[in-house]
Amino acid sequence: MKSRVFIILLFISNFVFGQSSQEIMKSELEKMKFLFLNKSYKGFSTFVYPKVIQMYGNEEKMIEKTKSSILEMENDGFKFVNIYFKNFNDAITKNNELQSTFTQVILMNTPKGKIIGEYTMIGISSDNGKSWKFIDTSGYDEKIIQNNFPNLDETIIIKPQVKMFLDENNLRKKCSEFKNIELQSISPFSFKKASVVIFDNKTKETAEDGSYIASKVVRNIENPCKMDFIIEEIQNKAKNMYKIGDIMHMELTGFENEVYYFIATLNNNDLITSDKFKVVKTL
Repeated sequence: MKSRVFIILLFISNFVFGQSSQEIMKSELEKMKFLFLNKSYKGFSTFVYPKVIQMYGNEEKMIEKTKSSILEMENDGFKFVNIYFKNFNDAITKNNELQSTFTQVILMNTPKGKIIGEYTMIGISSDNGKSWKFIDTSGYDEKIIQNNFPNLDETIIIKPQVKMFLDENNLRKKCSEFKNIELQSISPFSFKKASVVIFDNKTKETAEDGSYIASKVVRNIENPCKMDFIIEEIQNKAKNMYKIGDIMHMELTGFENEVYYFIATLNNNDLITSDKFKVVKTL
């Protein structure tokens, strides 16, 4: 799996030039999330702020601690399902660094049901927004953050952590409405838009260049949040990772206003992708 992760990230890393510092930060976050959800912790560590790594001793110790902690959690019945980010604040300049805060949302399976956690994250760039490193505050309170990261601007606010059980009945009700709508997806890597039309048993995704993929939709009878997209037609795509007959297994994991968050795997592959759709029209 490591080689496939590397190839995908090598391909998608070539599109961020000419974007704003916040767009680049969001792209870096998507790469970091992709690596973390797929347990590629060596790659994940390259996005961690160096002072955080120093708190563990070195990168190798941080990676080993991350692996052992997650293994222990999974043995106790806890597993990461999805991660997404919201509420981005404008960057502050402090000591030749750009510093920005936003909210990280973590969805996790637990023995008692799915839990949503919301935590402040901090993005820091020392090269004027061309690359970013991140501090995850979920394991620390505000005092520990202030003591260990004195370089942070005094206006940086670490919001109180929020944890709650996911209302799965409400989520499934919302998932049942995931049809007869037009969605918009913006790639966090190429920054290009795609229009996605979802009907009850078919879908069509059209890219900015006019190319498209049409699929048959097979919905899970017991859980409307789970569905399979069986690719039936591909038009005008010169380079495409999909082929006719491929099956994209998708699960809607959350929603906020008119935004759906989801995870997906291709052809029973364990390589997880995570993204979002925004509803732009009801059909």
